[in-house]
Amino acid sequence: MELIALAVLGVSGVAIWAGWRMEQTLISVHKQNLEYIAARFPEQVEIYTQIGSVETGVEHTIDKLSIPGLLIWVRNPNGQILSRPSDINSSPPELMDRVATTDVSPQPTVFRFDDRYVVLCGSPLSIWGTPLGQVYILKDITEDQMRLNAGVHSLMLSSIVAVVLLVVTISRRIR
Repeated sequence: MELIALAVLGVSGVAIWAGWRMEQTLISVHKQNLEYIAARFPEQVEIYTQIGSVETGVEHTIDKLSIPGLLIWVRNPNGQILSRPSDINSSPPELMDRVATTDVSPQPTVFRFDDRYVVLCGSPLSIWGTPLGQVYILKDITEDQMRLNAGVHSLMLSSIVAVVLLVVTISRRIR
């Protein structure tokens, strides 16, 4: 009986650890990506500001950095959106409003908004020492999270099958 319990604990422990590790790796990659974008954002705005106004610099930077699933926008200190992606259909405005009421950390953090998983960070934006407001960077990781969840469920199912086979094999061997 102890052998069966050890087998169950061993296989279950490995499955749980592997699932947790896969999730940490997935989230780590997305967080590093957002940290990189957030660190470079003010520099990019300054470059584009040299050919126009600050607002134009912010808009060009957002347009250049925007990819599907990544949302970048800037709010002034009054809470008004100064600039957002030109393709607003890729990002629901209500999500942007909900983020404004969330305590957003400068460090990328995973949040769940309704049925969406996102990595989000926000930091003050200053251009040449002049504060403009807050820049928010949000990456929708729902699809990756769903694939991860499916992989973890497959791993758990495989572990259950392995445990059942171990229990049957060990119990037959004991008899």
